[in-house]
Amino acid sequence: LWLLVAGKEYFLSYKDYPWFKESTVAELHNVSLLHGHHLHWPDLDIDLDLASLEHPERYPLKSR
Repeated sequence: LWLLVAGKEYFLSYKDYPWFKESTVAELHNVSLLHGHHLHWPDLDIDLDLASLEHPERYPLKSR
């Protein structure tokens, strides 16, 4: 999954972000940037901070 946020590209691999793998295009497109740094996918109940995408080693991700 590639994201373009405020002119910067981010790559989210399914290995590192497995909850996106079975998502539909419509679910992926329904994303909001909140407060300039917080991504929210309401259909998927997923929230990510841009800092976690820029420095993933600082933010170990856990999915349930």
